[in-house]
Amino acid sequence: MRMPWLTSMLVLTMASVGLAQMPGPTTLPAGHPAIGGAVGPMPAGHPAIGGADAPMPAGHPAIGGADAPMPAGHPAMGEAGTTMPTVKGSIEIQAIAGTKDGTPVGGESVTVELYHQGIVLKKWDLTLDAKGAGVINDIPVRVECQAMVTVRHGGLEQQGIGPVLDPANPTQHIDLKVYDATQTKPEWTVNMRHVIVQWAEGGEGISVTEMISAENPTDRAWMGQARDGKVYTFLLPLPAGATGVRLMGGFDESATQITNEGIYSGGPLFPGQTQFRVAYMVPAVNGTVSLPITAPADIGHMMVFVPAEGATVTAQGIEGGDKMSMGEEQQVRAFHGKDIKAGTTATLTIAGLSGKLAGEKADGVKELSAKNVAVAGAVLIGLCGVGVLFLKKPKGAKAGAKTGENRAGNARKG
Repeated sequence: MRMPWLTSMLVLTMASVGLAQMPGPTTLPAGHPAIGGAVGPMPAGHPAIGGADAPMPAGHPAIGGADAPMPAGHPAMGEAGTTMPTVKGSIEIQAIAGTKDGTPVGGESVTVELYHQGIVLKKWDLTLDAKGAGVINDIPVRVECQAMVTVRHGGLEQQGIGPVLDPANPTQHIDLKVYDATQTKPEWTVNMRHVIVQWAEGGEGISVTEMISAENPTDRAWMGQARDGKVYTFLLPLPAGATGVRLMGGFDESATQITNEGIYSGGPLFPGQTQFRVAYMVPAVNGTVSLPITAPADIGHMMVFVPAEGATVTAQGIEGGDKMSMGEEQQVRAFHGKDIKAGTTATLTIAGLSGKLAGEKADGVKELSAKNVAVAGAVLIGLCGVGVLFLKKPKGAKAGAKTGENRAGNARKG
């Protein structure tokens, strides 16, 4: 068997031995300059080499000196006060009355918070003019950031998020629709409901994330109805025994109640679409979980995603269950339903959960990512002609709003 590494070692060893045995020359050819001296003589006219004070050619700038001058116009380097260039920007705000024959805009108090990676860089308070317009000038813009605007109109705080502000786009205009309130319940519906199920580690149960797109078809913000001395707009039922409930978006946490019945959303329901996100755990009993999914209002379309392997899943009140790819070698079973009436319950029964799931997950039962759920939703849009993709808001955004336009969120009565 050939051993190239051994051959290489032998060649190197032989070469080193040969070099060690070669005698050095005793004399140099006649006229050859000395070799090895600390400072051998150079040819006539050759500049000195190696001396600390060896002169540079005429006109050459100094090198290495602490006070060596920089080329004309070059910025100073190494000084403590040296900073990145700062661009002066501005934010223009225009409130637009969204309620027909409602309160006209003008004179609203406004708060603007400038966010960068979830941190408030700057905050301003101002009052809009008689036409509902306002502007903030001389904003130092060094990094990418976004403005969250809170307008107080018609007794409500209403919020919107502006487009990205950065040195390349230092001036932004934000149109913010504002609405009047109503005590009359609208015929609101759920356009799309996504339910994403994942197996908990060790077969302890399931982890559930729900994303709901609710729509108020009117032009007024519904304040809700009374319950135990408080006001709520809708109840999102939760499975019995659900734990670790987390409100992840759309809910006004200060006005929302989590009870054994479910989640009572206390924030106003604004015109247009509002996106809600919630996550919770459902523990298994003897390796089995029952997951009831009850409609809080009429639902246009609903999709439920569960891992394709690791347990047996049966469904009642919802169709499908075929395997589909989520990308990144992830396989899921997708269930779907449409035109679901308020109060209707679909149920998934998940059996066979066990402690082996932790090991099985590493061998192919992978967690579902939000990105891949969106991909699957897009696939089902192509198959069914419907679908809603839920995207994350920019960090620091507390309102569920489209860029430059209020689309409901953490607005509340002022």
